[in-house]
Formats: sequence, C-alpha cells, structure tokens
Amino acid sequence: MRDDTHHLDKAVELLRSGATMLGQACPACGTPLFKIGEQVMCAKCNRPVVILKATEDESKVFRGQTLATTEHTLLVKIDEAQSAIEKEQDPTKIAQLTQSLSNLLSALERLKKVDR
Repeated sequence: MRDDTHHLDKAVELLRSGATMLGQACPACGTPLFKIGEQVMCAKCNRPVVILKATEDESKVFRGQTLATTEHTLLVKIDEAQSAIEKEQDPTKIAQLTQSLSNLLSALERLKKVDR
C-alpha cells in the first residue's frame, strides 16, 4: 500500500512542477508516463523512459545513451584524478595519478571520435 501512495505522491509532485501526463504507460510497470521538458519519466519506477518514434532505430538510441553515460563517468573520474593529484605529495603516486589522468583523457578523446 505504501508503494502505491509513494508513486502517486511522486506523480502529483511531477504535475505540480509542470510535467505533462502522457497517454503512454511505462513498459516496465504500466503506470502513466510524465514528460518534463524533453525527458519522459515514470513516477513509479522513478527513472527516465525513452519513447522511440516508428522511424527511430532502438540500437541508435541505446548507443547514444551508452556513450553519454560513459562520457559522464569519464568526466567524473578525470575530476577525481585531478583532485587527487592536487592533494598528493608523493612523487611516485603523482606520476601514477598523472598516468591515470592521461589514460582517462585519451579514452574521452576516443569516445568523442566514436560519437561523431
């Protein structure tokens, strides 16, 4: 019972924040979907949902999402490595961290070439 109340509260919160309830249901749980800006959300699953148009290829959408998630992860790790280098005093550890940072930057550069 609490789960039903929670997702109803979330749905009300989405509507109050300007979301629009869509006529489509979540493929995972069957509850109505909400559109907020360009993003479609399920209030019960509390996660974004991608709605494909008939002309869209599912693999292209999945590829784009995967590349975006990977890019975000790399950027977070680059920031963490940079912060660790700033704090580190041991030259050996600085060299290791710098190599890791270089590898992360190279991976990000390769990812951006794939994304083109």
